[in-house]
Amino acid sequence: MARATPWRLLSRLSILLLVVAGLGACAEGGGAIVQTHDAAPPLTVTALDGTRAEVRAEPGQMLWLSFWASWCSPCRAEWPDLNAAQRDLADSGVELVAISVHEPAAAVEQFLQAQPAAFRVVRDPEGQAAAHYGVIGFPTHVLIDSTGVVRAIVRGPLNGHRAQVLLGIE
Repeated sequence: MARATPWRLLSRLSILLLVVAGLGACAEGGGAIVQTHDAAPPLTVTALDGTRAEVRAEPGQMLWLSFWASWCSPCRAEWPDLNAAQRDLADSGVELVAISVHEPAAAVEQFLQAQPAAFRVVRDPEGQAAAHYGVIGFPTHVLIDSTGVVRAIVRGPLNGHRAQVLLGIE
């Protein structure tokens, strides 16, 4: 019988943690994780002023959700591109909302002082909104069309041109 190496144990532990996190995400969200072609549920988040807020796809408007964290290097690197994308896509009816996950308000505020946003930024302190979409890494982008249906979920950086293509507005 082969002896379990530390790497094999770590690999098994990582898989177990992902499975448990996925089950927890389903339990927190009250159902299955939202996927491409599903209707996008409204999300309850925390506004920067600390009040509860809702993020939802309004009829006729497209919504781009960007789940991120201030400590995430790819998130920091793509921030200027997100600002440019919001400016470029606003006339096309796309609203970009950045959702900071599992971060204190002070960390988000400090980040925004250094890198202002041309789009709405909210917080998901308990990770419940992220759990609805099965977010396991940052950045994760969710593109919702004008009918409220999830067109794409992109794990990793996303630029405005690719978002346009995925939303079908190129």
